[in-house]
Amino acid sequence: MLLAGPWVELLAGQGLGDVLVGYPRAWTARLRVADTVRDFRSDTVVLLPNSFEAAAAAVYWRGRRRIGYAADGRSWLLTDALPLSAPRPHQVDEYLRLAAHLRADTATREPRLTAPEPEADSRRRVRDLLRACGAGGDRPRIGVHLGAAYGPAKVWALERVVEFCRHAPERGAIPVLLGAPSDARAAAMCCAR
Repeated sequence: MLLAGPWVELLAGQGLGDVLVGYPRAWTARLRVADTVRDFRSDTVVLLPNSFEAAAAAVYWRGRRRIGYAADGRSWLLTDALPLSAPRPHQVDEYLRLAAHLRADTATREPRLTAPEPEADSRRRVRDLLRACGAGGDRPRIGVHLGAAYGPAKVWALERVVEFCRHAPERGAIPVLLGAPSDARAAAMCCAR
């Protein structure tokens, strides 16, 4: 099984796929990745994103069976175009419905990931970063991600982030601001307040 997406690094070491392929945001890099995935010769492609681009990519990848939701004008590119429910359920439930369409076991709703070993390089890098920004030690930490791709609807208002960050230490926790380089301005504004 091949898994492709910008999030695929999170699945390394989880035993969920035979081949993990990162899906970069830059177009030129995406085209190179598309060729790699195409060479895998997938029989079935399950599309989690509801974008036209994802369905077009599945056609380019030569997926004989392309399963996804009938959205964004892409139904004609899918072999199995499932209708979106109205009202829409939680995204986890939408993904489970795609899996159920393949007769996969969907009894467990909660995702399960195994953390890297304590001495793994990725954990060491995180500990170094936390220590460098004053969030090292044994106190509980709460990550607050400041941004989200494709719109502000998934983002807390900055005033709420500031309020949360002020109250977390009262409960013995250290708030840790997370984000992409594009979130640096929001982080600076939060810290200034």
